[in-house]
Amino acid sequence: MYRFDESLFNDLCSTPLEGNLPSEIFLQLPEWCVYIQTPGLSWADRSVDGVFISLEYDPNDFRQELRFVFVCPDLVCFPFAIHLGPWDLDESIRRMVAESERNVDIFSGTREAVDDLYNSIEQIKTALVPVINLVLYICSANADFNGPRPQHPAARQPKKKKDTAADEVRVWDVGIRVGAAMRKYAEAQKTNREAGVSEGRTHSSPRPHVRRAHWHHFWTGPKAEPEKRQLILKWLPPIPVNIDDIDTLPITLIPLKPKQEKDKE
Repeated sequence: MYRFDESLFNDLCSTPLEGNLPSEIFLQLPEWCVYIQTPGLSWADRSVDGVFISLEYDPNDFRQELRFVFVCPDLVCFPFAIHLGPWDLDESIRRMVAESERNVDIFSGTREAVDDLYNSIEQIKTALVPVINLVLYICSANADFNGPRPQHPAARQPKKKKDTAADEVRVWDVGIRVGAAMRKYAEAQKTNREAGVSEGRTHSSPRPHVRRAHWHHFWTGPKAEPEKRQLILKWLPPIPVNIDDIDTLPITLIPLKPKQEKDKE
């Protein structure tokens, strides 16, 4: 179970997801299946407590899928999947809907559900973007975990025939340090605004500002050996540009008592 710091969670959920999906990154899920708590998110106009995320592989056409199971407070679940490849999220959703349509034709099912999917692509995308950003973060190289980086558990022989469950639930707190730094910076900004500190600008440097959070990915490994190359993803939080380090920003202190009274205390 992955539980995100509130500041990091909110920032990730609002981070734009533009261009092609870095599909190779999803293959780096730290565990076979992860569960992410999602307070405040929804699916099909229903609030969602959390989402299970796992990978699927179709041996018939070698298709890779990222599968989701949205869990509502009343334990009603909504499964969904997107097709992975060198395309954007819209195309991933359209390919899944097209596959559903083919299955309807093959199994003589009703087309009403497929039509609903086609009409809900934008709504589906809106619901998926925050969850995909959360998944990308736990797959990223600079993810902030409370302890060693999670990894796939080793296979073990069940003690009993049906003994396949974990011994206990492991909770990973994600982004504790990053979230604290983000709040510290936001508070410093607020303090300086209230103190009337001028940002100003010069001809030699742009106006101080904060660059929005975004994803940065790059390949490592020799180009001549594609099998050894790996896509690395990093999430870059809001970045101060031409602003002093948070610890050196001026802060206005408002004394609540005269200095003499404080000295007596």
